Amino acid sequence: MSEWQPIDTAPLDGTMVDLWVVAVPRYNAYFEKYFTDGDDQRLTDCIFEDDQWKHWTEIGDHEYDPHHEPIGDCFKPTHWMPLPEPPQ
Repeated sequence: MSEWQPIDTAPLDGTMVDLWVVAVPRYNAYFEKYFTDGDDQRLTDCIFEDDQWKHWTEIGDHEYDPHHEPIGDCFKPTHWMPLPEPPQ
């Protein structure tokens, strides 16, 4: 089984990997507070494409539309792990 590796060693050639991301606090001027859009978490089946990390989602804007979607600035990848081998 593979272990988590620092994000700066992750493949940037479109290889699919799992990422560990941390929530990035963002300032909300209306509430005068910092908020996060989620918790630190594992994102599966991620790729680096178009100079950004993207994660697999099956939620589309208007209908069922599986695709890789940018992680955005709400989360920061800190570690990566190769996908596990399929069962024999």
